[in-house]
Amino acid sequence: MLHFGLGTYMLDHKARWTRSLSSPAIIAALLALSLQSQAIGVADFVLLPVQMLGNIAVPLMLFALGIQLAKANFDFWQLGLSIGLMSPIIGVSLSVLLALILPLDNIQTAALVLFGALPPAVMNFLFAQRYCQEPSKVSAIVMLGNILALFTLPLALLYVLPNYT
Repeated sequence: MLHFGLGTYMLDHKARWTRSLSSPAIIAALLALSLQSQAIGVADFVLLPVQMLGNIAVPLMLFALGIQLAKANFDFWQLGLSIGLMSPIIGVSLSVLLALILPLDNIQTAALVLFGALPPAVMNFLFAQRYCQEPSKVSAIVMLGNILALFTLPLALLYVLPNYT
């Protein structure tokens, strides 16, 4: 909800908050939260098409990123590399700090630290492209951050497993 709400405002200060609230992702999240809070189940004939749409969303985002990368130059590889390295370092550091402050059990702490180690999301590229906020730079950050995740996520697991399990 922060990504589609606050994120939209950060990228476009002229965006109206009603536009953010009326985005399909926000509506779906609010609907899911209200159904969950009332313990209302959703019929399988509704869930199956929604699940199918969700399953195709990630490959479509990766396809859009691939198109951008195919026409991108490699001028921003240093930026992508530095932010791709800084992202999990800052994420894990903040998650460990939060784990010290919040009353979390070991499983919750482990999950928080692993989430902190995740690379920059492809959705960031889509937002940058939609709001014309340097999509070439963001695509380099996302691509290199995800390549670096092949190394940073195992390191995060090496830290999490002996300390929180």
